[in-house]
Amino acid sequence: MTRYPNIKFVVPHTGSFLPYMLQRFKGVTQILANLNIMQKIDVDAEFKNLYFDIAGDPEPVALEMLLMVADKNKIVYGSDYPHSPAKVVSKKKQHLDNNEKYKTLTKKIYSTNAKTLLKEGKNEHNN
Repeated sequence: MTRYPNIKFVVPHTGSFLPYMLQRFKGVTQILANLNIMQKIDVDAEFKNLYFDIAGDPEPVALEMLLMVADKNKIVYGSDYPHSPAKVVSKKKQHLDNNEKYKTLTKKIYSTNAKTLLKEGKNEHNN
């Protein structure tokens, strides 16, 4: 990500294993850098540049884990369609919509954050 800063990476499936592994990854990269096996990197700064979609099964655990480590302004909607049938996608979205815990977050996930992502990509492409 440092080498190609204009690429916007979107990690699928609510970050997959990244929210769980972030602390371990930070520790390992520090050890490897101290052993001169790799260059030092600012894992937190790199992680803050990532976007995440909520395809798959964001509830009840994955979205909570992601929110512990990621910027809520960098979470976008992902349905996993057509891999997940439309009925399943609709049911998952309905469940998320009805979860009071995420009422202030869903507009960001469904619209605002994606607009920002696309706008950033467009602005950097035109520069």
